[in-house]
Amino acid sequence: YDYTIELLGGCADANSFAKGKIIVTDLMTVGAAQDIPLLICEQQPLSTTIRHAATNATGIGIPMGLPAGLQASFTALPSTTLIKAGEVSVSGTPSVFGTFTYEIPLIGGCGDVKARGTITIEEGLSVALKAPIVNPCVNTVMQEIRYTTKGATGLNNKGGLPLGVNPELDALSGDLVISGTPLQPGKFGYEIEVVGRCGIATIKDTIVVKDILTVGAASVPSPEACIGNALPDWYHVTDLAASIGTPTGLPSGVKVELRGDTIWLSGTPLDNPRVYNYEIPVNGRCGGTALAIGTVELRDVSLLPTVTGTPYVYCVDEVPAGSLEATGLNLLWYDQSVGGVGSPTAPTAVTSIANVYTYYVTQREAGKCESNRLPVAVTVVPPPTVNAGPDRRIEEGQSVVLNGTALPSTSGGSVTISWTPTATLTNATTARPTARPSETTVYTMTVTTNEGCKASDEVEVVVFELVDIPNVFSPNGDGVHDKWLIGKIEQYANCVVEIYNRYGSKVYEQRGYNSSNAWDGTNKGVPYPVGPYYYLINLGNGKPLLKGGVAIVR
Repeated sequence: YDYTIELLGGCADANSFAKGKIIVTDLMTVGAAQDIPLLICEQQPLSTTIRHAATNATGIGIPMGLPAGLQASFTALPSTTLIKAGEVSVSGTPSVFGTFTYEIPLIGGCGDVKARGTITIEEGLSVALKAPIVNPCVNTVMQEIRYTTKGATGLNNKGGLPLGVNPELDALSGDLVISGTPLQPGKFGYEIEVVGRCGIATIKDTIVVKDILTVGAASVPSPEACIGNALPDWYHVTDLAASIGTPTGLPSGVKVELRGDTIWLSGTPLDNPRVYNYEIPVNGRCGGTALAIGTVELRDVSLLPTVTGTPYVYCVDEVPAGSLEATGLNLLWYDQSVGGVGSPTAPTAVTSIANVYTYYVTQREAGKCESNRLPVAVTVVPPPTVNAGPDRRIEEGQSVVLNGTALPSTSGGSVTISWTPTATLTNATTARPTARPSETTVYTMTVTTNEGCKASDEVEVVVFELVDIPNVFSPNGDGVHDKWLIGKIEQYANCVVEIYNRYGSKVYEQRGYNSSNAWDGTNKGVPYPVGPYYYLINLGNGKPLLKGGVAIVR
């Protein structure tokens, strides 16, 4: 409102006025709740937003009493000049159930105005198994199967339960209870729908109805048991066995135990050989008893066979003359001490690697069990160690001791030694014979162990011929004796020849002296004077120097 107030009573020539403006705010208003959903469920979003129409408000304060999960908001709407319009909204997903009265304060206008309402939230539907399912016995009152439920109002049995078993909702606890007396055995997969105001939950589970006790025949109709030997695999399969009683009729040394649904017989029978008829009482998990019945024949064990052709000792890579040999009835050969499948064909020893190999043989006499396994050892011996020693160098007419060594292949063994060729040896059966060959010779040392295994090695004795040193030559260009030629010196490739004059001065030196580089009595083409000269020759074989004189004549 714009106002003017005329002032009176003064002395002014003109009128005076007081002027101003007053804004009068209208009272806020809010309407009742609208669009409340017919059904509000816990953990489900509101199907429609709850609305309150408001005037002359600009917002809301802190709501009070709204259930957890719901929120309030304010929305301004198109307004007239004098009236401001708005809307208070409630939306969200409630996480609790029950009846809730709420207040939402408005702000922005005059008055203490609150949007008020009441919301009823139905409990959400849920189902959970209360305890593990205990599988029942047929024709026996079963232990109840219980599921806890929330918000359930009814059931819809979709089927699958055994005859005599039914579901229902417990009026006091609200549990889904499955109970009754199953009239048929088997495995049953059932399905039940739990209905509530806030939806449907489906249960799918399995129940196994156990049948009456059954006991099967022995896994081996009439097993053969051998005195003093462990029993073979031998058992009875049962269904729903709970325990076993005291067996009767079994040989001493045989024990019986129940493992799950299987009755196992094991042990080592020590009784007299004959046929035993046994009975084992069995108690069922669903009541009742039965007998596991069978027959076992206890037999003597055959005597061990006799092994012939031993001892079996071979050298590495030796080809055996034949197979292993034994005498007995219905022989079987094995390559291991227990287990495996025996072969009636005797094996041939493998000799590729030095080792001790053990094979086994049994026999089976008429009316008796297979004998124990008799070990048959095969020893594969490595060759001996032999070294004929280093190669040697000698001159014609000399002798040398060969430095051979030999070791047996096994501890405590012995060897014999033989050398070839023998003609130039002093003793061809020792490791260190003396050799006096007239020409270069290769000697072979052969070592033989007491098992007959052999090994050989070679040594070469090189025989150098004696050099022929002339004491005079005539380097006069006539083509005869123009060089000082030393016979057979070419054998000594590393020899060194030195020549000195009568005054002791060296006039010539040559390594690897031979006919092509022999001394021609000159120095760079200038002839040395006739007369005596002196030589030193090192043949390079460790022997003393050869010394002497040579004369030049023309």
